[in-house]
Amino acid sequence: MLNAILNFGAALSILCCLFAVHMFRTSAASKTPALLLGAVFLLLGVHALLLHLIVIFDHPRFAVTLLPLLPLLIGPLLYLFFQSVRELNRPFHKGDLLHALPATIVFGQMTTHTLIHYVDIIVLVSILAYCIALILIAQKGVGQFNHLGHRAVAPYAWLIACIAYLAVSFAADLIILLEIKAGSSADQSLGLLLAIISKLLSACLVMWLALQRKFYFEWIYTYGTRAKYSGADPERREVYHAIIERFEACLATADFFNEPTPSLSTMARRIGAPARQLSEAINETFGESYSKQMNRRRIDRAKNLLAQHQDMPITDIMFESGFQTKSSFNKEFRAIAGMSPTEYRRLIAS
Repeated sequence: MLNAILNFGAALSILCCLFAVHMFRTSAASKTPALLLGAVFLLLGVHALLLHLIVIFDHPRFAVTLLPLLPLLIGPLLYLFFQSVRELNRPFHKGDLLHALPATIVFGQMTTHTLIHYVDIIVLVSILAYCIALILIAQKGVGQFNHLGHRAVAPYAWLIACIAYLAVSFAADLIILLEIKAGSSADQSLGLLLAIISKLLSACLVMWLALQRKFYFEWIYTYGTRAKYSGADPERREVYHAIIERFEACLATADFFNEPTPSLSTMARRIGAPARQLSEAINETFGESYSKQMNRRRIDRAKNLLAQHQDMPITDIMFESGFQTKSSFNKEFRAIAGMSPTEYRRLIAS
């Protein structure tokens, strides 16, 4: 078991530190969430490294002193991460420093050897407290992330995953504490091995999502307000703005969801604009093609129906959203929402 702990711990440390560097270097529109997430993974990597050193070098004092501090900072960083996602461009508050109070107290205990038998209890209480705090945030539903548009479901899924992570961490740390009370050594700790493996699997999944730029991770790169008409000169911006206004007015008056999606040229004729300018205006405004934007509006309609009418058959929602075949509906829904309609309904119901 000792070799497994050392090998998995080393892999976890390297992977988390590499990912932290990746997050610190990302060029997101709003970097606060990326920086906070990077800090979380840096702490996970350093925590795994300290465990590695403790097992190999027989409890060096600096590693033993720092080890309990890091779990006390991970919970607060995750909490602040989701607060920064919920509130775009959230400023730093002096009250945020209070989240470091438990770690400060434990650092004082570890350096002065005062009441150190309470340290493990403080760590467990902190992990549980922040797990509950994230649960309270999750109870507010997907709607709190609506400012992210079609990507709102992604941070909510992250929120659920982080709740699960903290719950597993609490259980693993509790097992480790009970093993220590029973006289087991760290190199034979089943709880420690389970904690390292679960963290390693989580880090591997996050790294894979990041490298693949999957739906559930891409929102971190694009987080932040995107300026409309950012690539156009002032005169062209005015033209695009006028075209988009006519485009929105046309969709508002037409029975959009009960007719086939008009082609780009047809829509351009309806609003009295050249097809090329309409395409450019949509690209600059929404950051995607005309066809993708039209499909997104239908999927947004479907998502609203799924949320508001829990008993409405999905086939009826498909037709109400303007889709004629189940295959095209499922394909577009998965492409835009990152999951099937059934999975989306199950998620928002939870």
